[in-house]
Amino acid sequence: MAEIILILTILIPWVGAVVVWSVGDRRPRAQHGLAVAFTVAAGVDALVLLGFTSEMTIVNLPMGGLFGNFTFAADGLGAFLAVIATVIGCLAVIFSVDYMRGEDQLGRYYAFVLFFIGAMVGLVLTTSFNQRAALNRETHVSTLLQRQPVSVNELALESLK
Repeated sequence: MAEIILILTILIPWVGAVVVWSVGDRRPRAQHGLAVAFTVAAGVDALVLLGFTSEMTIVNLPMGGLFGNFTFAADGLGAFLAVIATVIGCLAVIFSVDYMRGEDQLGRYYAFVLFFIGAMVGLVLTTSFNQRAALNRETHVSTLLQRQPVSVNELALESLK
């Protein structure tokens, strides 16, 4: 049971990112609602994970020779930091609902925020240095892509204004 909760703490935001982006920008109310729902679910899941820290839950996912094993451990500090990442991320999404109302590329924004939350949770729960470096890079990339225009043409148009 604890292994499933640990994996879901990472996967819920990532699945939410795919779902919110796939809904499309023509339905912004659905995107707002889904983003809030997935972040609340991730926060609740991380809070439940705190109850399993005494068992030292370790999940080992074999990924083959190139990647090695993906190993995650829910020790006390990692679970606590996962709660902080998901709850702060949830609050950021909730408070950005009014701020982002009427903005273009809403699905893209929420997808990268959810992707960032999942990467942060994976970062604090991993036990592998290589995974930690990869997840750290994912947090940087998702933060960068939240702020960048989609195409070079849009960037050129913005620079002419």
